Amino acid sequence: MELGELIMAQVDKLGPLPFTLEDLARAVLPKVEKGRVLAEPERRTLLAMAEVLLEGCPVTVPLPEVVEHFEQFLIQGKSKRAWRCRLLLTLVEYAPIVAYGRPVRFLSIDERKKYVREKLMKGGFPWSTCAKVRYLAYAGAYGHPTANAATGFVPFSDRRRGKVQPMAKDARYES
Repeated sequence: MELGELIMAQVDKLGPLPFTLEDLARAVLPKVEKGRVLAEPERRTLLAMAEVLLEGCPVTVPLPEVVEHFEQFLIQGKSKRAWRCRLLLTLVEYAPIVAYGRPVRFLSIDERKKYVREKLMKGGFPWSTCAKVRYLAYAGAYGHPTANAATGFVPFSDRRRGKVQPMAKDARYES
């Protein structure tokens, strides 16, 4: 029996819990500054992981801007599930203690690359969940305003067919 199955089997024996995972996350995660969605430790974790995950990326955005842009994405979207991103970043920060004896903030860039290669890319519990941090880094980088030019993407509104064409005077729609 794998660790995840063992944990879930024990939790099932307890029956319904008097709180949700969101309640627990909101109670234990660090406090967030006014006007922000991510706490400083979560921002540091995303920055450290983005440094490894975005290596060789065609979008050359400074890493602090990747973090800032991802956070703005959550704020503008008025995300009701930002707590899940925060919980994921906390898991990503502390999961390497099991394998490497230290959290992400104390791993060198080479050790973080090893963490990605040996754990996150291989999957299994809890690594496959931790691997989802890549989506946060990608959203921050590829959602940046400079990403379109770097990747050759042309937004629909800038395409010829995306521009509103005036209708000919004699154009009629019949039903």
